[in-house]
Amino acid sequence: MAEMDPDDDSNWPERVSFKAYASILYLDPRMKVYVQGKKIRTKRLACTLHKPKMYKFSSSRFKKRSEEEVAKADQEYRIADEKAREAESVSRDLERKLSLKAKPKKEEVIELRMAQDKAVGCRNLALAKKDTASFKQKALKDKKTLDFVFGFNIENRKYYGMFVYNCSRLIRMYERVGPQINGGVNCAGVIGVVNIPYLVLEPTHNKQHFADNKEYRHLLKAMGDHLQCYWRDSKVTAKGVLGFWESFGYLSDDWGDLPSSDPKYQRQRAMNVGKVIQCDGCLKWRTLPFQAEMVGKEPPDNWICSMNPEKKYSRCQCPEVFPQVPVGEFVKDVKTVEQKKADIEDKMEKMQRELDKVSKLQTVTSSKDAVKKNNFFPRRKSQNYSSDESYGEELSDDESVWKPKLKHGVTQDSKMSSTSIGYKRRPVDDRKAVARKSASYSPSKRQRMSFESVQSDSDDERPMKATDIGRAVEVNIGGKWRPGRIVTTKVVKNQPKKFKVKFDQHMQDRFDKWCDENSSDLRFVSNSDLVSNGVGSPSKPKRSSAPEHGSSSHRIDEKTMELHENALGKLRTCLRYFLPPQWQMPKEEINNLSLKELVDFPMDDFFDHYEKGLRRLVSNFRSQADQQRAAAESARQELAESQQLLFQVLNRLDKNTPTMTNKEVVLYTKKYLENTT
Repeated sequence: MAEMDPDDDSNWPERVSFKAYASILYLDPRMKVYVQGKKIRTKRLACTLHKPKMYKFSSSRFKKRSEEEVAKADQEYRIADEKAREAESVSRDLERKLSLKAKPKKEEVIELRMAQDKAVGCRNLALAKKDTASFKQKALKDKKTLDFVFGFNIENRKYYGMFVYNCSRLIRMYERVGPQINGGVNCAGVIGVVNIPYLVLEPTHNKQHFADNKEYRHLLKAMGDHLQCYWRDSKVTAKGVLGFWESFGYLSDDWGDLPSSDPKYQRQRAMNVGKVIQCDGCLKWRTLPFQAEMVGKEPPDNWICSMNPEKKYSRCQCPEVFPQVPVGEFVKDVKTVEQKKADIEDKMEKMQRELDKVSKLQTVTSSKDAVKKNNFFPRRKSQNYSSDESYGEELSDDESVWKPKLKHGVTQDSKMSSTSIGYKRRPVDDRKAVARKSASYSPSKRQRMSFESVQSDSDDERPMKATDIGRAVEVNIGGKWRPGRIVTTKVVKNQPKKFKVKFDQHMQDRFDKWCDENSSDLRFVSNSDLVSNGVGSPSKPKRSSAPEHGSSSHRIDEKTMELHENALGKLRTCLRYFLPPQWQMPKEEINNLSLKELVDFPMDDFFDHYEKGLRRLVSNFRSQADQQRAAAESARQELAESQQLLFQVLNRLDKNTPTMTNKEVVLYTKKYLENTT
């Protein structure tokens, strides 16, 4: 047996030890299992749980296996019907030949009778196959019922999850569902057992998973819902989860620790979980009563019914009796309005944190872009510096700003060759070297003055008329301040100014809100507040006396650049793939969108057009289906009328024509024509 890593939760005993795996391989073992000449003590998993409870689950979504069985039955019926028609044809040919002879031979008569018997047998077999196919077709809509059994694993609470059997053979083990996926003590330590028939789910060839992953996920979701119902019915939370486990000897705060070996805790665990053992002679299962002297001990491997201390079941002729498992009623947890609101708010906060992380990411495409993103000053026309002296002339004497050392004749912008279209990209190694040199580049005094003027304008307590639109604000909604921006202003005489705010988290027009300028629910946010909140707005550049060459913030990771470019490429690919018809932008222009254009891309209008086109396509399909259905219905009515007219013609030709259905008229007409010819 391989050694187990105690720190690895995925190393279950059944995964490491084949003996442990063989002991639970079958849901109801009826055989002796030996490994390396030693007998393995098999277990009935449902009988080793504390407080077991069964829940009935019915669903009509498990259709794949049933559809395959229906298709197989239809194929068998068609084959049997072909054989029956062939045998009937042979029988008719022999009968026609003998009818032409005055005195047929005895061998020919015997051959005719054998052919007729074969035809009758084939026809009966075909009818039986037809009945089977029709029965399976009707059963296709029936709900499949499964039994979920849940219980606590008080022997070792570290190992818990769902055990999924297929026709009493283990397929999946320790599958965590519902709250068990998120971790924590909620529903932890609970084991579930379910036996799935072959008609519901089909396992793979290696018996390690199921073929239909979609229906299997539906099963796990249902088990998660029933697991939460069992957790509520067990009332462990009301008594205290920690107190519940402490009563069985789990005194440590670490969930993975084993229970205490104190005799009183061992006795408590033995009293709450009965001992179920298999007889070595008759292979029947017996439930042993509690015995204080057997606490912490295992029965012998060759245990037989005569060793049972309960005399009522001390013989192999006695029937099996298993502990009664109570049946629970599944009641789905219905969340209140406050809980739903809290879940939505948690989800929105999580999405906002993800958006903040994305907004902090900066894609660097060139050395010039690196200078702009590290110094936070707005775009400007490139200025060429021919030497160190020309660059230093623009700085005042009292400001000690680091000057980049540039060679004569090589300017900062000349490192990027300019063309009529734009800057030509340099190789990755050259761009990385240039970006490192230009990462500590400081703007000139004139540039800083222009930037600080804009910054001071945006940091005022109240906006000016020219800067109202586009200002960042926060609106108090339900006790929470929601960030947004002003998109429209309205001025009415003798009334306060009104602002229309579009929220950052909800960009749809239906969420816009009008607020008064002097309202207590509206406040303006400065750029420094935006930066502290992780919004990513530009802040005032800090002056430094010396460059920080070792600072990680000024380093541009080439791998990060490549990841950002790949992400943008995938975003463009998604937009091209889901491009709705008659969109305002062709696919060729989407390939050339920049980062700023992708951020400002109208995603709401894009998905609205996509949904409209999808609805239009679905409506076209539905209209075509309705037309075809109407045509088929009219053709069916015409066929029924033709069959009725044919029956009237036959009745006039032969008054002895029996009454029959429309489907039988065609067959009767064929036989009538054959007999008359």
